[in-house]
Amino acid sequence: MSKKYKLMEKRRYITFYKQLIDSFKSMGFKRKNQYTFVRTQNEALQSICFTHSTHGESFVKHYNITLDVEYPEVNNVLSQLNYNGNTSDGFGINIGYLYEEGYFKEYRIADNDNDRMVSSIIDSMVSDIRIYGLPYFEKYSTIESAIIGMETSKITCTALWPKYSLPVFYLTKGWNESALIYVKNMEEQIQKGYEKQIAECLELRKLHGNIKMALPNDYYYRDYQLFAKKVRVFIGRN
Repeated sequence: MSKKYKLMEKRRYITFYKQLIDSFKSMGFKRKNQYTFVRTQNEALQSICFTHSTHGESFVKHYNITLDVEYPEVNNVLSQLNYNGNTSDGFGINIGYLYEEGYFKEYRIADNDNDRMVSSIIDSMVSDIRIYGLPYFEKYSTIESAIIGMETSKITCTALWPKYSLPVFYLTKGWNESALIYVKNMEEQIQKGYEKQIAECLELRKLHGNIKMALPNDYYYRDYQLFAKKVRVFIGRN
């Protein structure tokens, strides 16, 4: 094998290494594209996704593994809801945040790493997925388990995400009353927060001699009202 071919082999994207492919296959994952392996478990579509950064080193890849969970039934409800905003049919997490200490984890591979070093790093990736990833996938393999995760703040993604997504998951389960109560409570909570911001802004104006000061943007307030309305319309149709 020529030196040029060996260098090309080393520079292959990590997801094309047979060692990794065979390990994922044994767990039931098949390739979706260059960066992603997928499988279905219960009600969930589960993905192992690879991205990378160089951190300024052109000859190095720092691989990041994200575990994504999506629910096709939730996606179906989303399409009927006709709301394109702060909601989705699933969530994802960097595998490092499943460690007890919880941190953003990357796996460093350089172009000049020998075969043993690359194999060792692949072993580490596979081991992490078996130890941390598979139990995570199992835990959230149903829509109801995802609902419990959001209700207990075990699944967050962003501060806004559960406020919009949880009602959609309720609707998917047919728990319409839970969805109605949730969006009503959130509307009231968001309205109170917005009114408090307005009051504080007006007070600051007075303190500074009624100087011009922009009022807080009410986009979030109006957007959640729109979302809540679509939830009620959906329930009325079904």
